[in-house]
Amino acid sequence: MVTTDYRPRTDVERWQIQDRLALRLQRMGHAARPRFYEGPGGRLAFRIRLGWRPAAAMLRGLDSSDEPDGASSA
Repeated sequence: MVTTDYRPRTDVERWQIQDRLALRLQRMGHAARPRFYEGPGGRLAFRIRLGWRPAAAMLRGLDSSDEPDGASSA
């Protein structure tokens, strides 16, 4: 499970964040939709199936899932 730093205040905000995160995951090459949950402290969390040996690029991308679009972690 990946816990994000996002704490949605309304249902609409939650749906918007979920849509943005799902799009980012698709751009990273993950085809399945994540399953979203409310994590610790009201933070948004999600689960995805990565398989037995996830690609290093996918794992790096998950570490930066809270960064704004277009930001790169270098």
